[in-house]
Amino acid sequence: MAGDQLRAYQQMTKELRVWMESMDGDEIHTKKAVVLVQLLRLSEITSGFVRDDKGVAHWFKDHAKGKALDEIVTDHMPDKLVIFCHWRPECIHYAERYKEHGTSILFGGIEGRDRDAIIEEFRTSPSLKILVCQESSGGIGIDLSAAALCVYASRSWSLEAWLQSNDRLRGPNQKREVGTLTLQARSWIDTRIAAVLEDKEDTAEVINRDSLKEEAA
Repeated sequence: MAGDQLRAYQQMTKELRVWMESMDGDEIHTKKAVVLVQLLRLSEITSGFVRDDKGVAHWFKDHAKGKALDEIVTDHMPDKLVIFCHWRPECIHYAERYKEHGTSILFGGIEGRDRDAIIEEFRTSPSLKILVCQESSGGIGIDLSAAALCVYASRSWSLEAWLQSNDRLRGPNQKREVGTLTLQARSWIDTRIAAVLEDKEDTAEVINRDSLKEEAA
């Protein structure tokens, strides 16, 4: 990150640190919802935008992840790819950003029939190269094997969303090796999300392994 984006991140980090240091442990526990909101705002900044008082997203010029994704898209064309995002404003932003390549959006609230039509168009249309999916809605019960590369512009704290969305490109119709790229800002919040997901994944593997041992005993 650089410029206004970096300054915004540093300022919010400073405010969060000062606020948390001013409270004792009990206060932090009772105000954990406020802490969560602050962490979400930090994640939005690393994604490239801030919201105003009305919830409208305002994007930083030349935000870091956008610049990195520009290079990936350029290098990958004309092959299809999927961009996963945690935030809905990101879906809209990247669909507009890469519309010259042919884009479509898939996020929460889209009816099943419309969702199926979007996926079918992505599968069959040579002019639709990029599908931008909200991680949670683009991850369950759909086949995105028309692409062999997915890029995560951002991720949530949810292991289920991470694993299920990643598997959508690895359906039975996939004939190629699938690549996964995760854009991670040089920031505490992105590093922490990655660490939490890795810990959850390791824990899930241990539980599954122990369960199989019990069944075999």
